[in-house]
Amino acid sequence: MENQNKLSKRQGEALEFIQRYQAANGYAPSIREVGKGMGLSSSSTVHAIMARLQQKGYLVREGKSPRAIRSAEAHQQQRADIATMKHHDRLLVAIFGELREAVGD
Repeated sequence: MENQNKLSKRQGEALEFIQRYQAANGYAPSIREVGKGMGLSSSSTVHAIMARLQQKGYLVREGKSPRAIRSAEAHQQQRADIATMKHHDRLLVAIFGELREAVGD
């Protein structure tokens, strides 16, 4: 049985382009920018490729903005970073609480 999550050549090219663009610019490319980067003039073709990447779990849509996509890998890393920051914030609050008690404030 064929692996449903395997990427076609174009899907792989699109995903690679999106990941490189996000790394270089800090935000996702538009549909037209993906098309231009892949040498495709049809935005509907690019949209179909990106929809398929989303269905396969390689892209995550974050809101309704045209640039509200992330590679699933980047999305998972961002969530892990946020969880780490929240953990550090809780530790700092506890430390500052103990310092206040020790100082007597």
